[in-house]
Amino acid sequence: MVRSALLRRKAVIGTPLSGGPANRRLWGPANGRLRGPASRRLWGSAKRRACGIPLLAASAAIVAAGCATEPQAPQSIEPTITTVDGVRVVDNHAPVWPDGEGWRISEQPMLTLGVESGEPYEMFSYLDAARLANGAIVVGDRGSQEVRAFDENGNHLWTAGGSGQGPGEFDYLAYVLPSADSRIVVFDGRNFRLTMFASDGALVETFELAEQGDERYNARSSVEDVFPDGSLLTLASSRLNRETFAWEGIGPGERGWVSGGAFRYSADGSEYTLIAEIDRWEVGQSEGFPVPFQARGFVRPHSRGIYYANGRSSEIEDHGLDGTLRASFRMPLDPISVTPEARERWLQKSLDNYAEAGFELQPERRDGMVFPDTMPTRRNLLVDREDNVWAERFLGLQHSRPLYWGFDRNSDPFFPETESLWDVFTPEGVWLGDVELVPGRTIEQIGDDWVLMSGEDDAGVHRVWLYELIKGPNPE
Repeated sequence: MVRSALLRRKAVIGTPLSGGPANRRLWGPANGRLRGPASRRLWGSAKRRACGIPLLAASAAIVAAGCATEPQAPQSIEPTITTVDGVRVVDNHAPVWPDGEGWRISEQPMLTLGVESGEPYEMFSYLDAARLANGAIVVGDRGSQEVRAFDENGNHLWTAGGSGQGPGEFDYLAYVLPSADSRIVVFDGRNFRLTMFASDGALVETFELAEQGDERYNARSSVEDVFPDGSLLTLASSRLNRETFAWEGIGPGERGWVSGGAFRYSADGSEYTLIAEIDRWEVGQSEGFPVPFQARGFVRPHSRGIYYANGRSSEIEDHGLDGTLRASFRMPLDPISVTPEARERWLQKSLDNYAEAGFELQPERRDGMVFPDTMPTRRNLLVDREDNVWAERFLGLQHSRPLYWGFDRNSDPFFPETESLWDVFTPEGVWLGDVELVPGRTIEQIGDDWVLMSGEDDAGVHRVWLYELIKGPNPE
């Protein structure tokens, strides 16, 4: 759910909201239902989805015969655009790209960083990476707590940071983000502070974000991304009862959503505005974690505001910087059912993972897990430099880390993906089509004609890859 609001401190970045439509409660699952004036059912049948959108091979095979014996009437490629309570609603019926004319990435990367051994090219663990406007690639290595920069040819330029509490040092290097003028913003997720480096690696400053005063949320928020103008997108979660380890409004045997606030901070972290209240992630009071088939809410900045996607809906919302809901993008996308086989596989993998980590999942926690009827529909959301929004589909049996382990933006440690499919929408909400990226890798950043990824190769070596994004017809 997204509930728009505004909080002012010192000089205000946004504009106060009126009592109009922007202040109403917008859509978001609660106890398995969508609610609010903007709610819509997840339209499109499984059969139509199978005929028009690639599925997992097994699922496609099951419904293929039905597609052949019951042909569907042709649908217009042009989306249906309506206005509801001042909100532009774009209902997409089919992708715009003809077969063979969509975007794709090169078969081989243009650049690969990382070696099996030997600094400064050896990467250790849990990488985060960003490409700057000057073509350099900056890599944050949580194993060494270092930031390293490489030129467009892969040559090492500089190394900064390291483990510690001093200026320019990190206790938990969470994110590396590109900012204006090719500067680098690094967020320390344990100390809740930011460090800014110049493009040559020189330390510019280290500072903490001002604590926000909304008592509904934790006082400190985490930096998620950077707006094009250099201001910061941060997220703060609702408060957890530290005595009972329970979330407000979620009882035993129930699943629900942890709410949060999406804030916009000034570049120096001193001023902030609450853009919107959102659903951050699902939890279940099952005497502990993990949460089976956990869905998340995703917020990404663009030049005019933020995109928001709830992991259990096919919709993507476009909000202004003042929180006003301006548009809703939709496409036919059905969630995948959680079968008994899926439950058993999920549970067994959880038990195996706990055992490998030296923990034991108590029977009451195992038996108390609350499984949803369907898997999430979305797995991640990104925005490219042209403000196109990329939404990754949840394609099968995936498994989120237990909450207290934290999670990367689109990592999945238990069930490696066999396919990574991203739906691309224009800033106007038109569904162009889907792009298949490399499964099992974190998609760090998407540029005009490139895609930056990180992860492990088949030999377990941590690497960063830069692929060409091809936007022309496929010669094949």
